[in-house]
Amino acid sequence: MSAVQAHPGRVVKLILAAAAIPGAPKEAYVGRIPIVTWLNRIVRWAPPVGGSMLAGTGVFKRVRSRESNLAAWPRADRLVMSTPEYRALSDLDTTEGRRQGMDAALTDLTGYAHPLPAPLASVSVPTVFLHGDADGNVPVGVARWAHAQIASAELRIVPEGGHLFLMEDPETLLRELA
Repeated sequence: MSAVQAHPGRVVKLILAAAAIPGAPKEAYVGRIPIVTWLNRIVRWAPPVGGSMLAGTGVFKRVRSRESNLAAWPRADRLVMSTPEYRALSDLDTTEGRRQGMDAALTDLTGYAHPLPAPLASVSVPTVFLHGDADGNVPVGVARWAHAQIASAELRIVPEGGHLFLMEDPETLLRELA
């Protein structure tokens, strides 16, 4: 987002799908899955513990089972997460993340706690927010808040869409790219 704010001439259109927006108020996160809220807090205050939580190592090795974590997610995401295709991609991603270490993930998650360098209102390129109304990772309130900050932005809410709605229906994004 800050690159768009700094170099609007290089961007034709900004599309944010299921996006967490740095600086979003706490109220925008109402309805977030509790474990995701805890992860974000832990990452800020105890990065090594957050890294272990993300990697599923140490004391978190026992709670890493896919089945126990699946129950916390909205129905739409549980359906996606249960498919063999998603599991294969998720396992590949997890393995590679562990190989490289958790630093990048920790840096990414920590960044959401700080506002963007410039207000969202400074975004001057056509902007579209795509967001599922059943997203438990980044609740739709975040998209509604961010949308209200950018005068000409559009908000497209996917009914019953979870955080992974694009894996279920990539056409939603492809239509915006056309």
